[in-house]
Amino acid sequence: MVVAVEGGGCGVVGGVVPGSGCGVGGGGVGGVEGGGAYVPLDPGYPADRVAFMVADSRPGVVLTRAGVVDRLPVGVSGVVLEDVVGELAGCRVDDPVGVVGPDNLAYVIYTSGSTGRPKGAAVTHRGLGIVAAAQQRLFGLTADDRVLQFASPSFDASLFELLMGLASGARLYIPTAADRAPADLVDFLAAAEITTVTLPPSLLASLPDDVSLPALRLVTVAGEACPPGLVARWRRPGRRFVNLYGPTEATIWSTSHPVTDGSIDRTVPIGRPIPGVSTWVLDQAMRLVPIGVAGELYVGGGVLALGYLGRPDLTAERFVPDPYAETAGTRLYRTGDLARWTDDGTLEFLGRADEQVKVRGYRIEPGEISAVLTTHPAVREALVVARPAPSGPDELVAYVVGASIDPVELRAHCARSLPEHMLPASIVVLDRLPLGPTGKVDRRALPAPTAAGAGGAFVAPRGPLEEALAELWTEVLGRPVGAFDDFFKVGGHSLAATRVITRVRRDFAIQVPVRALFESPRLADFAAALVALEVETENGTD
Repeated sequence: MVVAVEGGGCGVVGGVVPGSGCGVGGGGVGGVEGGGAYVPLDPGYPADRVAFMVADSRPGVVLTRAGVVDRLPVGVSGVVLEDVVGELAGCRVDDPVGVVGPDNLAYVIYTSGSTGRPKGAAVTHRGLGIVAAAQQRLFGLTADDRVLQFASPSFDASLFELLMGLASGARLYIPTAADRAPADLVDFLAAAEITTVTLPPSLLASLPDDVSLPALRLVTVAGEACPPGLVARWRRPGRRFVNLYGPTEATIWSTSHPVTDGSIDRTVPIGRPIPGVSTWVLDQAMRLVPIGVAGELYVGGGVLALGYLGRPDLTAERFVPDPYAETAGTRLYRTGDLARWTDDGTLEFLGRADEQVKVRGYRIEPGEISAVLTTHPAVREALVVARPAPSGPDELVAYVVGASIDPVELRAHCARSLPEHMLPASIVVLDRLPLGPTGKVDRRALPAPTAAGAGGAFVAPRGPLEEALAELWTEVLGRPVGAFDDFFKVGGHSLAATRVITRVRRDFAIQVPVRALFESPRLADFAAALVALEVETENGTD
């Protein structure tokens, strides 16, 4: 209710900065119920990005927690929840101040933008209602269910999880930062007896194989293509496995495919549209394509966002008139995804029609990262691509041209403007970008990243422990590593870190926490941390 009390109202945006272990639910729901709208502001994002989102959305109030208020950008003030507890206690929860219609703005979610600045998708109450109703109809959750609230509040998957709980009366369980790493998440799921999870396929694939989780009865995956092997691992009697698809601009969720056959020999289909949504596969002239023929996927129905906040040009480009509608003014959203219909009436996802990529479940415009790279004075040209990592899923690789470029310093430059999931895993310095016969960049001629591409001189591991760890890191990262290489600067990320910790626990019989690798990311320092932990454990058992 604070958003409404402090200047909310129909269509008025309020910012919500959740604290550690706190979802966006309270502030977001309060603002929406009060007739306002909210935009989540992740305190973990660089200050420049948060400042842009605040300036772009112009919230009437920013609601935050005491533990993160000091992370707000200069010039942005917030209402600290702990400071207004007394006022909140006197509010009537059954008497919202706003009158909300289905086409009023509910929230704004910022996604990556190709021009170097993020764009805010403005979503309505109507879309939320359609999604909540479809969840109840297709999943049938009850008040006895326990739903994992895992996604970051900055992404609309968090709303999907929130609606799962609110619409059914189920309980929401929010893991702490220590519980969020895949190696520890399964322990959290087991201890809390979670019945329902929604996770990106790459994260689900990183969870240990030897887990039973008997309480888990519904697994939904979203955010990237789902490999068949994941179905075989996680689908079992008494547990449903559902593959979901949907862009932010169409209120989170557009299609659903419940997997009923574990013998899938290709990428799992994204299924059929949920109730209240229409899907179309069209060619470049917006004509219907035959079954089995690839085309661009369009989404229609009441789930469509109003457009991009303050971006009428981009809105007109992506939200287009529906040529098959009988009612004037009906729109379709161009997803930029390629798909095809199958003989049984389901949709198969085939990839992107443009340069947008999905890495670790995040939708990313490489052009935004390139734009940030070229703001560095040493960089003349930059190109960012997603390419398969030797260790598994795709990773972001930046190719830069310039004079006296230090890849480590350049990555730090990016970190001041971009969130962690948009930082290049590798930066490769080139004399020039390879060009094809037409004068365009020949992406096939781009060299694969190497350990040297991350910057720094190579120092061989010293001693049996460093050598064993270097062998493990090399296996996970797919490239040689030295004694002074930083795990996160030679291609490592949170999922890769979890694989390392899982292997260390198994192969070295040391119960090392995931945070140890984040606190000691250099191989030599990590080895020293393991020795110290082993000594501490032995002393504690004497």
